[in-house]
Amino acid sequence: MSVNEEFPDGWDRDRIDLSSAVGPSLKISLDPELSEAVEAWRLANGMVSKADAGRELMRLGLLSEISKVYDMVVEMRSKNEQREAEDD
Repeated sequence: MSVNEEFPDGWDRDRIDLSSAVGPSLKISLDPELSEAVEAWRLANGMVSKADAGRELMRLGLLSEISKVYDMVVEMRSKNEQREAEDD
């Protein structure tokens, strides 16, 4: 049974296969609990392999962190603009 056959009708069965991605590699070790969580996420999101799921989870985590930094910068700029307006 393929991964796609495990999903109910209506799910996106045409996920991108990143398993042939070429570039620097990173070897990581996961504890059993985290490995099971990655595998469950992989199945729930139609990822072809655990490596694909790991790459996507890292990408999403990095985007989340970038978003947090962006929000912090926007807030700081807003506060600075308010202070400048009060000083005028």
